Amino acid sequence: MTRLQEVADPEQAQKVYYHMAALGEGKTRMVSELKKITFVETGISTPSKARVTTREIWDFAFVDFQSGKMKQEVKNYLYQVQYQLENRNGSWMITAIDATGEDRKEVPSWNQILNKR
Repeated sequence: MTRLQEVADPEQAQKVYYHMAALGEGKTRMVSELKKITFVETGISTPSKARVTTREIWDFAFVDFQSGKMKQEVKNYLYQVQYQLENRNGSWMITAIDATGEDRKEVPSWNQILNKR
């Protein structure tokens, strides 16, 4: 979380913290790896605001805390992501993220991730 706080505003970092806390309550952690990122479009609306659109390919899995076993693994998952950035005191900070992932059968539901039936 510390690294995220270096590049995202507090609201964005807190959203991620809540998601990770929910996983922890389900005795699960997420491991992920960015495999490829392609910058599709960039734009600056004012000297202090910008938008970046990417195409990202990720591998991710959910691991049970107690057993260490992988519950679910997804390879080469494609996201289209739009980042809103704002220049604050000379540093570009992420202020909003809109991500759309592809529709795939092997992507688990939140109930599966959190062991709810």
